[in-house]
Amino acid sequence: MGGGTVSLIPVKLDRPVGPGDGLAALIVEAVSLSDGDVVVMASSVVSTVEGRSVSLDDIEPSDKADEVARQTGKNPRQVQLILDQAQDLCVKRDVLLTRLEGGLVCANAGVDRSNAGDGRALILPSDSDASAELLRSELEARTGKRIGVVVSDSHGRPLRLGCIGVALGASGITTLYDRRGDVDLFGRPLESTIVALGDVLASAAQLVMGEASELIPAVVVRGVDVLGSGSGRELIRPPDKEIFLAEWARVR
Repeated sequence: MGGGTVSLIPVKLDRPVGPGDGLAALIVEAVSLSDGDVVVMASSVVSTVEGRSVSLDDIEPSDKADEVARQTGKNPRQVQLILDQAQDLCVKRDVLLTRLEGGLVCANAGVDRSNAGDGRALILPSDSDASAELLRSELEARTGKRIGVVVSDSHGRPLRLGCIGVALGASGITTLYDRRGDVDLFGRPLESTIVALGDVLASAAQLVMGEASELIPAVVVRGVDVLGSGSGRELIRPPDKEIFLAEWARVR
């Protein structure tokens, strides 16, 4: 990965991104990309461009959604949207912990009303790895450079307060860096160290991307040697290796 200087370059826009906008064009107009750069793009922006914005007024809550809404104090229509995206559900006080079809575990099935507009909510990209691959191919076609892409989101963590960035999707980078077999300062072999590079990049980008009205939908991470062939799916812990178990209830 190298041990030199790492730069975080914000992709600052002058307006919010809208449905159908060309993300690659907006990025290359805002910044000059170099070989080896990694573009970290907010999943909410990808969802917006891909038309994954939903009007809550168009949703009819089910009896299950009404029940969960009473338990959590959430909007029944928003709960129904969460249930529609989830495969498994665990209700803990006012939190809906969900497991999606691809195995991703997150709160509220990733449904987000921030920056979605009045009465609307964003759902996650249908395939974040495919979204990352499309953006990477378009960026490389426009620039002639080798580029990596991460589609990021902010997630909470078990037993820790606050959220960090995670890589939902990735293309052109190594997402897991297996250091088992390397030796430490005293010559002892590392036995279990696997670095989640995709999540590290996503969290680094959050330092300048922000979470509110900054109009920085993407960040270029420069100075790290991480180009490869990983995916966001590789970062999902398989069910047989779960260590934070929940009492999952099938949604359907």
